[in-house]
Amino acid sequence: MAAVCGALQERKDVLTYIRSAARLRDSHPELHHLLIGQGSGDYLARLQNEIDNRGLTDRVHLLGYRSDMPALLSAIDVLVSTAVDEPFGRTLIEAMAAGKPVVSTRSGGPEEIIIHGECGFLAEVGDDAAVAEHLACLLDDAELYAAMGKAARERVLQYFDLDTSVRKIERIFDEALRTSENAPDLTS
Repeated sequence: MAAVCGALQERKDVLTYIRSAARLRDSHPELHHLLIGQGSGDYLARLQNEIDNRGLTDRVHLLGYRSDMPALLSAIDVLVSTAVDEPFGRTLIEAMAAGKPVVSTRSGGPEEIIIHGECGFLAEVGDDAAVAEHLACLLDDAELYAAMGKAARERVLQYFDLDTSVRKIERIFDEALRTSENAPDLTS
């Protein structure tokens, strides 16, 4: 199972994900895709229309908001982000912390989170063929999948866990305070 998780809105470009799901229909007939999150009625209608037009109603599931994300992250195989613009990518971090490899577009934040080919894959924005290819690669190669899942978890623990993040922020504040204490007084 693969999933997109977060606000279902235009900038998340979930339509690209649906097109990638259509590319995998024949080669991976058992693969189901979860679209998790809330969105506006207009955008959700566009997503449902794309799902229907591509004959994916039995494989792509709009779940809406869910409060059981830890359980869902445990159940999926790969988390995907097809965003056009993603400032950070918290759901990518959460999936990686759960030992899941990820596939994302090169949309800002994910490029700093994911090491392409090590803990997940990066594709160009809008490139549904590359997203599908990366998903298939992970689903078809159990050794690669396991290695990337392990590397994803290790990357989160090393760079993105709460204690590490707090220490980094404290260092930034300490440095800023030291710099301001040594600055010349320009008010006199």
